[in-house]
Amino acid sequence: VSKQEAVVIEDALYCVRTLQKAGYRVLGVYDEASKEDAVQIKALSDAFLYDYIDTEHALSCILGI
Repeated sequence: VSKQEAVVIEDALYCVRTLQKAGYRVLGVYDEASKEDAVQIKALSDAFLYDYIDTEHALSCILGI
């Protein structure tokens, strides 16, 4: 899968930054361990989830389907 076709689900700020710089689409996810970074993760991500309940909808929005 090419990075243009991929969506990476991530909860760590440094990973989100690295993935965005590399050209990947990122679905940020809230995690209690990184809650202090949640605002930045949300801002950098293409979409953001506080839990996995809306994963399908978020992926549809990112992929445009």
